[in-house]
Amino acid sequence: MYKFVRCEDLLKLSFKISCSISLFCLYLMQARSIMERYLQIVIFSIHFFIFIS
Repeated sequence: MYKFVRCEDLLKLSFKISCSISLFCLYLMQARSIMERYLQIVIFSIHFFIFIS
């Protein structure tokens, strides 16, 4: 059966989604250098494991 979504629930959901998206964008802007460092470490470890095996 199809359930009708209440307007309040829809508003709450859209608010949560927009909040999480904006927080995620802020986190990305803050963590860009951290992410680059992390990616370098990951790539290095992958090469290292390939070299070992």
